[in-house]
Amino acid sequence: RITRCGRLRLRLIVAPNKRAFDAVTMKVLNCVHRRAWGLVNPLYSEVVSFRRGGRTERREYDRRYFAVMILNASKIRQSTEVVAHECGHAAIYYADRAKGHKWGGRVDIDDEPSEAICYPLGKIFRAVNIALHDARIWA
Repeated sequence: RITRCGRLRLRLIVAPNKRAFDAVTMKVLNCVHRRAWGLVNPLYSEVVSFRRGGRTERREYDRRYFAVMILNASKIRQSTEVVAHECGHAAIYYADRAKGHKWGGRVDIDDEPSEAICYPLGKIFRAVNIALHDARIWA
């Protein structure tokens, strides 16, 4: 969870190597990103409806997770860059799903729009960091 009372979660999957990473991305997302060492998917699908001669588009979101992050353990052991990069993507997806969240009244997002991404970025990176340490992927 990103906030203590929030209901949205980030699903973190760590594959031990590139081959496993490709297998997981194919199973979870039905695609392979050959040059990627990590990726984040916002877990929504575009739904297009045609009614009464009109076209409407909307997104259907996963109810449990705001995104899934898949990381290659062999690469992230070398550097935090991949983790930080993917946490940035996750923060953007979280900000999109949590529009209007005021972060405990500490900041008015309307005054400083970058805070809508920066607050969840810090919390996401901290949570991923703890999970990677607990799994002994990071020392």
